[in-house]
Amino acid sequence: MAKIKTFKTRIYITPEIEHQFNMGFGTRRWVWNWVVNQYFTEQVHLSNFKFDMMLNQLIRENVEDYGWILLVNTCIKTNALKDFNTSLTRYYREIKQHKHDSAAFSKDKYQPKFQKKKNDSQSFRISKKHERMFSILGNKTFDFTWTKSHGRIKVRTRENIIFLKQKNIKEITIIKEAGKFFVCFSYENINSENRQKGNGKIGLDLGVKHLFTSFDGHDFTVFNANNFSIINSQIAKLNKKMWRKVCNSKNYWKIVTQMQKWYIKGLNIKKDQYYKTVVSLCRNYNTIIVDDFIYEHFLDKNREKGKIGRHAAIRRIQEVSPCLFKSILQRKAEELGINLIFVKPGTPTTQTCSHCGCKVSTRIELKDRTFRCNHCDFVFDRDKNAAINVFNYI
Repeated sequence: MAKIKTFKTRIYITPEIEHQFNMGFGTRRWVWNWVVNQYFTEQVHLSNFKFDMMLNQLIRENVEDYGWILLVNTCIKTNALKDFNTSLTRYYREIKQHKHDSAAFSKDKYQPKFQKKKNDSQSFRISKKHERMFSILGNKTFDFTWTKSHGRIKVRTRENIIFLKQKNIKEITIIKEAGKFFVCFSYENINSENRQKGNGKIGLDLGVKHLFTSFDGHDFTVFNANNFSIINSQIAKLNKKMWRKVCNSKNYWKIVTQMQKWYIKGLNIKKDQYYKTVVSLCRNYNTIIVDDFIYEHFLDKNREKGKIGRHAAIRRIQEVSPCLFKSILQRKAEELGINLIFVKPGTPTTQTCSHCGCKVSTRIELKDRTFRCNHCDFVFDRDKNAAINVFNYI
């Protein structure tokens, strides 16, 4: 069975091509905002195909105002409508799941938002319509069809992409992050290699002090306190400079771009560590059980409390990004055929004794790092105790 894989690399472009790409970003953003306004403000609830027909008619009747949309690849407009349809499906699914959670439930939290021109990341996708849509020209060059009037765009990449010449490329995504341009190829991987998989089982307890703790007592932390000190100090300096500038001025947005580069650098460090850790887990174990702790509810709860000292735990969670680790683990386990099991939310893994199986009467707070059982007087580290309970979940 063919699987869709992606390959992302940086690209180097001329000012003329950058102008074309910026038009593509603007077209994708305008179409997205237009359909969001039609659906939620104007209450025009149509299918994806009907919205496309409505937009084409609007362009034909107002060529002077909207004719610039015809100067870019038509796939950008079509894929923007498809993305809205996907986001709308997720919107109604989240409403159905969370409408009974609390009385203060708000639909605006999950509603598709309007996109701004100064977003951290901008992108557009171009799908394959014919065989000559994408062509790999050399080790580090490729081209693709833009429009009939403009012809094809030739781009140079940073890494070698000659292996994609034998692949069936389905679509490409052009991304702009912190002033740099990237391309992401989506292709079919028919002859996928059978990677080595382990036969054991492991239980992981996601926490705050460490990213996760395994049942055998192994603690994993993606970085020490000093690893991100340089990045945080640079961001703090740029933040002070930013507030001295006139809002939305050229110097203001130059500093914002510099801050984005530092944020992306920290994110790339975490992604590199997470991918290496996930691959190691998938190679050594066939069954992985994870405590599905909902960090969003934890952060919302502690923001409402406003207790002294809670901000340190909140910042720690935001820096470690456990949700990013869970998404990478989920995607890699599905790719390699690993049996990934999430513990049902609400299971008292931290409050239950791993020695006698009894639940303690007094609630263990975040500041309590030692577990003490009232029934059998068992004393153990709280994270390791929870990891054993996760391991014994099935």
